[in-house]
Amino acid sequence: MSTALTGTQIAGRWPAGRQAGLRPIRTIAAAIGRWRRLWLSVVLLVPPCFYTAQLLLLRVRFGHWPNYARFYNWPANVARIVHNTPSLWDIINLSRDEWLFETGYLNTHYGLGIAEWSMTIIPEQLIYVVMLGMLLATNLVLLLEQNPMGNRLCAPCAGAATGVGGSLLGLANVSLTWALCCGSPNWAVALTLMGFGSTSALWLVPYGPVVAWVGLALLLVPPVLLLRGIARMSAAAERL
Repeated sequence: MSTALTGTQIAGRWPAGRQAGLRPIRTIAAAIGRWRRLWLSVVLLVPPCFYTAQLLLLRVRFGHWPNYARFYNWPANVARIVHNTPSLWDIINLSRDEWLFETGYLNTHYGLGIAEWSMTIIPEQLIYVVMLGMLLATNLVLLLEQNPMGNRLCAPCAGAATGVGGSLLGLANVSLTWALCCGSPNWAVALTLMGFGSTSALWLVPYGPVVAWVGLALLLVPPVLLLRGIARMSAAAERL
């Protein structure tokens, strides 16, 4: 399979400046097209694997599976917030915390029961998880487009940035609760379950968006590195 792009693939009636600006987008689109099944598989598998991994972490830590699951009418809840909240800023903040799904372990030894731990799906975080899947899939197909005889540091650096960035973005969007740590879903619970001190983990909660944006930035580094390698491959092929 030829992975080098020729000049005819990026040629057209666009001005030279605009054509140069669109070249990276066309290169990425062409790579995704050649590996579309793999790309779609990664995108579709990342969200369920992400939430399954959270449930497995809870299972290993507490020794039991969830015993309840609830779906929430997210559109109706958001509509109610919009109807009853005069401030647009408050509407945005309140809507961001609305849940779509919840599952967890209900301890019925205390009255009607108390949720010892739970995992929730929040639409805003789900969007980030889907973005994570798309970026991981894109970086993977660009790595597969690389020439093994090219720059030997490019692919390892891109792979490392993808791994670290994906881990940070995923960690910042963990949505677990634990009665002994935090009653609202956030990433501090995951840190606590993995052995981090609860006080220190809760202190880090406000920095969740920073961690997410750092992870997102790292995930955007590999395409820049890999596209440069693909561009060199294309230029070399055109000179032949």
